[in-house]
Amino acid sequence: MGMKRKAIKFAGTYVVSLPLPWIRRFGIEKNRDLELEETGEGSLEIFPERRRVEEEISIKITKEMDADIIYYKVLRAYITGFKKIILTGVNQKEQFNVIGIIHKKFTGLEVTDQTEDSITLTDMLRMEDVSLDKMMSQQFSLLEIMGSDIISYIEDGKELGDSILEKDAVLDRVNNLAYRSCNLALRDSRYLRDMKKDINQVLAIARILRNLEFLGNLLIGVSYLTNTKMSRGMEKYHYPLFEKSKIMDKIILDYLKKWLSYFKNIRKAVVKMDPDTAAELYIQRFAEKLDAEKYKVPYNKHFNFILTFAEQINRNTSSIVRDMILF
Repeated sequence: MGMKRKAIKFAGTYVVSLPLPWIRRFGIEKNRDLELEETGEGSLEIFPERRRVEEEISIKITKEMDADIIYYKVLRAYITGFKKIILTGVNQKEQFNVIGIIHKKFTGLEVTDQTEDSITLTDMLRMEDVSLDKMMSQQFSLLEIMGSDIISYIEDGKELGDSILEKDAVLDRVNNLAYRSCNLALRDSRYLRDMKKDINQVLAIARILRNLEFLGNLLIGVSYLTNTKMSRGMEKYHYPLFEKSKIMDKIILDYLKKWLSYFKNIRKAVVKMDPDTAAELYIQRFAEKLDAEKYKVPYNKHFNFILTFAEQINRNTSSIVRDMILF
């Protein structure tokens, strides 16, 4: 967004005031050093001096913490940008599970040191090599694969088990790195410039990432509604087990085929960065309503679960298209 400022002569030089929103966003205070860079086109770019994120953080693990709590503590440190994360208080029996979570959920984090009660994780990734657009495209692809797998398994009469949950772990891995990239862009104006996006685009992408993450969780839930055997994931997340029902499987099948067709069009608009197509998709947004009378089924608990998941998928999909328009 263009702004005009008057150059004021002061003590033998010229002074230009800085926009207040910019000052607040980057926490500019009195005596804060700024970096000036003259471009080849004759422009002068101003950057806040890069404030180094603390290189290292130590996280104390207690017996009360389960794997999910440990994961979210590491995730917070990872997104913040710490280069080294030291987990202390981890006994040798637990270390295998913790390392498994790290490898599944985080890109660039490697175990570089291990003792009887600690694990040192070091970030080996150069954020300058990360493409936010490519990561977002990968997430769309993964969700397409997850949706297609549910459809093919139902058509083939196979048990999905935890296969969609396992694919969602890959989605989380990409999503976590994308969040980290967004967070860095909000803190580092040089990184934001090199990304070739403005602040509003980064915020829109962050919201899209959130909704893509939700869609992954919802597809896990849909897959569990087709299972005839209790899986580990279903036990962990307290999903009920329903009797096998061909008509309920058909309802899921019909819904997912229509949703997937619409979702593929969203992905095409994202790849092309086409806000006009996004606006058309939003006007014609996906709002498939499931009708029990159409399928001649009662409003029982099984159907209500399907209905709830479908309504949430509709909302999250529409939210993605809405935020795409902001590109």
